[in-house]
Amino acid sequence: MSRLLASFIAILMFLLFSACSHPPKQGQGAGDDIRITILPSPDGTSLSAEFNIGESVSELSFEPANALQRKNSWTTENSDWQFDGSSISRTDGRPFRRFALHLSIDSRFFNRRYVVVDRIGSDSWTLFVPAFSPADAEAALNFAGFGKLAVVRIGDRTVPADNASLPIKSDDQLIYVGSPRHVHAGAASVVAGPEVPAWLRNHVSQVLSNVLSRATERFGVEPDSQPMVYVSSHPDPRGANWKGGAFDDGVMAVRLRGIDLSVPDGELIESIANTMAHEAVHLWIGQHFKSAVNEEQPWLHEGSTEYLADRIRMSPEDIGREAEHSLNACLLSLGDRALDGSRGFVQDKAAYDCGYAINFVSEVGSLEVGGGDIATIWREILNRAGDIGFTTKDFLSVVDDVAAHRSSTFIERLLSGDGDSRWIGLENDLQRIGIVTSARHPDSREGDALRSIFLNEILKSRCDGRYGYTTYDTHVEFDTGNRCGDSLDGNPAIVRIGDSHIISQPFESYLYAKSKCDEGADLLLWPVDGANPIRLYCDSPINSLPPLFELVEVPRLPAI
Repeated sequence: MSRLLASFIAILMFLLFSACSHPPKQGQGAGDDIRITILPSPDGTSLSAEFNIGESVSELSFEPANALQRKNSWTTENSDWQFDGSSISRTDGRPFRRFALHLSIDSRFFNRRYVVVDRIGSDSWTLFVPAFSPADAEAALNFAGFGKLAVVRIGDRTVPADNASLPIKSDDQLIYVGSPRHVHAGAASVVAGPEVPAWLRNHVSQVLSNVLSRATERFGVEPDSQPMVYVSSHPDPRGANWKGGAFDDGVMAVRLRGIDLSVPDGELIESIANTMAHEAVHLWIGQHFKSAVNEEQPWLHEGSTEYLADRIRMSPEDIGREAEHSLNACLLSLGDRALDGSRGFVQDKAAYDCGYAINFVSEVGSLEVGGGDIATIWREILNRAGDIGFTTKDFLSVVDDVAAHRSSTFIERLLSGDGDSRWIGLENDLQRIGIVTSARHPDSREGDALRSIFLNEILKSRCDGRYGYTTYDTHVEFDTGNRCGDSLDGNPAIVRIGDSHIISQPFESYLYAKSKCDEGADLLLWPVDGANPIRLYCDSPINSLPPLFELVEVPRLPAI
């Protein structure tokens, strides 16, 4: 063999060996394509997701925003894999090009997180698409095994499931895959299985139809999308709870858990109506017209949307009662913060309640001097909005113009006021626009706000990382995991604090927590199972209550 031929063979063998022994990627690059196929389980009670990757990797990471839901309800196909909701790899460290995950219905709600997998009827599903997205890679969802008649609904578009390939592009997309027979068409289409009775489907459709009609007329523009609402209902041994949400393309969702739907429930109907109306108004305020201060000052679009939705569907008398509740809940939950974000962004329930109160006082102030109602005010705000969207400055400018500055002092107290002294004279601000008040103690309507004062302080002082809680009709369930010390491991469910029931006696629960924490003493938290109490030492200061008000007399508001 010649030296030239031997050298050529040696080089060829080196290149072949190098190509075969190239180490697997640690992750996936932006140019890789990942095909994700969604299939129903044989018994129809769950799904599987088969991931096929363009080239071998030793680990695949997912986008971080929905790790909690994945960790809670997704599992690997066998013990050869390790998965923590954020990434997946083989236990032996070997590279891989495919894997499968078992997807169950989301078994719990997480604060400020969407439900990722839910079932409608016995054969259909909703999927929150962004949760399937790998980090730094292109991916698409495909579907198999759902039957010849199955469809995929993406907003108001419908395609056969077998032909559907959906690139994961949106950060906020909910889709439906399954039977078309669950789609109940109307002015607002409702998608629900037989477990959701006709009275609830019809109520949701009627509420949305009314809001769409009135808002289109008053804002002078059609929404970009017509609403599509997905309603699911499942048993939950932990108690009654439900969650609403809105997504791209006019899609909304109502998730009911542990709720008896055999007969209409007035309180449930009202709560769902409120949520659906709120999300419908967002088709204008938030979607067609964007807020330029969405993150820093969510009161502007969330609280305003809440108030406009109530004004469209509630009587003037009901608005007065709801405004009283929102004002007091705002004062309780705002604490020492400011709505303008100067002392931290206010993104919790306070944004809704305080924004509601600001819009109510702005409208009353405008009507007091012969100005327009709240729909007129907001139509002008939207007319003035620039390319970046509407701003707090737009809102304040219009309100000052129509209300002759009669509401300005009240608004300034919430936007930028500091310390307890900012509440001094608040009743005079209200008196100036014809609202007569008297002092009162908090009641059950402010239960959520009262609980947030002491529970958030207790958890914040001992948790390393994320914390929260879910309120059921009989108890509170902590979302503490293993991040808040041994005493709170495992998300305990609490029914009493001291001698007070944490749901039915929120004021007494607050007084107990404040007295113990001010004293620097142990709190006793009693679990639902009646076992020994959880003993927590507390020396974190808990805010004193601000003044609260009964709205004794409110000028009558016109229908809008």
